[in-house]
Amino acid sequence: PIVAVSAEIVRIGPITGVTGAFDETNPTPNYEMRIDSERPTILALELQISPGNWIDADGYTWDPSMSVPLRAKVHDVEALGSEIRMRYWREHVDDFNSDGEAQEQEYGFLTAELSEGIAGEDTVTFTPNLDVSDNSNNGRVSLWFEGTDYAGWEYDNSGSAGLENDFATFYTATNTETVIISTTVQLDAVNEHLMAGQEHVFSVQ
Repeated sequence: PIVAVSAEIVRIGPITGVTGAFDETNPTPNYEMRIDSERPTILALELQISPGNWIDADGYTWDPSMSVPLRAKVHDVEALGSEIRMRYWREHVDDFNSDGEAQEQEYGFLTAELSEGIAGEDTVTFTPNLDVSDNSNNGRVSLWFEGTDYAGWEYDNSGSAGLENDFATFYTATNTETVIISTTVQLDAVNEHLMAGQEHVFSVQ
């Protein structure tokens, strides 16, 4: 909504009044002010798996030998703020008290600049890429956001500290080839024959 604001003098001199004083102020124009009553929102947090190919970060498994390119899509009805901060926690790097819990004081952050004052959607990439090289196999990475829009409203669905409260959690695991141990291959054949119409079990490790 938009409201009109103007200034005027309602009294000349003290409340008891004055003699011979007149208001000679030139007429003042009206000014329009936009009222922002809605909080900004996070639409998505994505990671880049190949050039031009971005997917939802939540639940993904990432090879820790590569740093993680991350971007966020944000939206505000009236006007975005100047920046947004992404908080991150890497289980095998930032869990300083080794309790397996992501406490707020253990989170680091990356900051990205927004198109300040614009309405609608904006997409920002966080730099540098997130380093997860020391987050060993099956390590968790917790992510959430901090920031406000142009009017000072905090993000509505930004998540918070903790693996159960964050915006997204992904995992790190080394990308290795699957190896089949040949001595474990088993097939319940009868005299090296499969019986027609019967169920057979194949197992391997």
